[in-house]
Amino acid sequence: MSSNTSSIPPGPLSHVRATEAHERISKDIDHCHDSNLQQCHLSVPAQPHYTYPYNPGWPYVPQYNTYQLPQLGYLGHPHPFPQPDLRSLQPSLSASQQSGPHAEHETLPNQQQARYNYTLNGDVTAGYFSKSQHPRKCFKSIHPQSGACTRVIRDADSLQSNLDVSFEDVDKDEGFVKDRLPKKIILRESLTRGEKMRLLDLVRQYEEVQRTRGIFLPASKTLKEFYNTVFRRFWDSSSKSYSPVVLRPARHSDLYFEIGHCRQDATSSQPEEEERGPKALKKTIPIFLSLNLEADEIDWRYHDKDGNRFKASDVTLHHGLSIRQAKKNLLDHQDQKETKRICEHNIDQIVHAARRRIVKWAVAGSAAQLGVDDEDKATMEILRLPSERFLARFEEACALRDYLVQRPKPSYKD
Repeated sequence: MSSNTSSIPPGPLSHVRATEAHERISKDIDHCHDSNLQQCHLSVPAQPHYTYPYNPGWPYVPQYNTYQLPQLGYLGHPHPFPQPDLRSLQPSLSASQQSGPHAEHETLPNQQQARYNYTLNGDVTAGYFSKSQHPRKCFKSIHPQSGACTRVIRDADSLQSNLDVSFEDVDKDEGFVKDRLPKKIILRESLTRGEKMRLLDLVRQYEEVQRTRGIFLPASKTLKEFYNTVFRRFWDSSSKSYSPVVLRPARHSDLYFEIGHCRQDATSSQPEEEERGPKALKKTIPIFLSLNLEADEIDWRYHDKDGNRFKASDVTLHHGLSIRQAKKNLLDHQDQKETKRICEHNIDQIVHAARRRIVKWAVAGSAAQLGVDDEDKATMEILRLPSERFLARFEEACALRDYLVQRPKPSYKD
């Protein structure tokens, strides 16, 4: 009588074959798992030079905030305004909970964005910065810092609520005085509660400018920074009044960006340079790229620091830089400089309007309960990014292209 030493129980032939196949698959999986633990090679593609968060096939999307990349929303369309990052407020999920039926498509374009940073003195450098899932630490910034896509978000735990400054927030402020005699100097702590209420319109405008710069603060900190800005540099109501704020024109360095050098031998009128050979002058003339949109056209210009124009074929780009990437860098550069220029002007308008009111309140005293004159309101300058103007010109060209493609073939008769 023979004994059955197999681990497979007796049964129909189909069940026996299925059980044997299952055991072979389990052994193969265990063997592959052990070999992967011993040696695991992950192929990481090399990072290209001058990386950019947009795919070359996508149309250029203007940065609504030069310190923050436009977040892609439904179907990849950018949000019209910067959106607070509330992911840190949500409970973290395990790896098994995060995986779902669409795990193979869970890599979104905005998750692939790399933070691109470059210097503004002409030398272009590229860098990758990983997008942290944790809220950023609070730090102070008076003016926008250099860097095309630096997003500043403070106190992410408070972003879900209490973002807009209201009368209730001003009412909670305990730094006020009950009354004040006429012609008494007003310091930061010398404002009454009613006077702080009459500054609320300027506080909201200040908050709007800060959000344009990509700074999101809870209401209490917005109030604190507003008063710090108004009374900065030891200002008080007895300080010398300032002339009206005038919007400064854009600097020439805000309109162009260095992309390479001259490919051909340069000619120069300088005596000391005439003595040098053409080989010494070669590659010594930096070439800049600028964009002119004034004449209802898209005019990309290649020129030197003196404004002498060059052909695109005469320019040798920096190593690893393509002409498409150079144009993207220029649009980012112009957007950043224009945002900084307009935001700083609007902040100055708000501060001077607040100081004019405070000077009048100091002379009249708190008992007068003066209101707000029209001349003491802040007139905000509208921000229009160069990239938005570029897109407007581009849409016109696209409309003409669609017409030419769809129209019937032209014909004529004798």
